[in-house]
Amino acid sequence: MFPMSINVALSQLKHGTSLGDIWKVEDDSDVAISTWLEESKAKLTSLRQECNELKETATLIQTEIDSNSSSIRGIDDQISQLKSRQAELTKTVGTRKMAKFNVLANQKKVAEAITRTEDVILLRKARKSQKGAEEGKCSHT
Repeated sequence: MFPMSINVALSQLKHGTSLGDIWKVEDDSDVAISTWLEESKAKLTSLRQECNELKETATLIQTEIDSNSSSIRGIDDQISQLKSRQAELTKTVGTRKMAKFNVLANQKKVAEAITRTEDVILLRKARKSQKGAEEGKCSHT
């Protein structure tokens, strides 16, 4: 393979360039091309290796992302369950507060009834004692 066209080589021969020098240029070009090809192959191998390493790193990162996303979903589920439980307990507390209010209101009514009943009993005893005392006075006279 010639590094230049045959016409160029013939032109160089006419101007005094030796055939050996023309072949030497071709040999130098072949060496340069071979060197460039070897360097390019090495660079390509290095780039492929780097690409594979980056691909593995991306896969590891994606695995971590998936794991963290799963954990987040689990936490969200727990939060949802806790909010639901909180709503239930809040409703129960409200219901129990109302029940306590009703019990205290009934307790107050019963306490008032006890007081009224005691007052009636005391009043009747007092009347009975007074009536008995009046009847006793009448029978002594």
